[in-house]
Amino acid sequence: MCTNNAPLEYVNCDFTGDNTEIYHWHFKTYTNIKEFSIQFAHIFSDPTNYPPPYDVVQYFAEATFNLTCVDAEGLQGCNLPKGKDLLSVPINGITN
Repeated sequence: MCTNNAPLEYVNCDFTGDNTEIYHWHFKTYTNIKEFSIQFAHIFSDPTNYPPPYDVVQYFAEATFNLTCVDAEGLQGCNLPKGKDLLSVPINGITN
């Protein structure tokens, strides 16, 4: 169950354990199950273009969701609005 304050810290997703690529996400805002925004981060090492100790690169992107939800037999199912089957999120920040 999501609450209004969780998770506000980054959570690992698709972590392979080898630390060459790390994907994180967290709620930037959370109004309810229908309305929220998520901050994504992708961290990887690029020693070819950025010599150590500056080889760690981090990309950021943010997505805002306004979902269409239907309550069916006590379960709430939510989807992107009709015609918005694909979610494309532009990168809005980078560090190295």
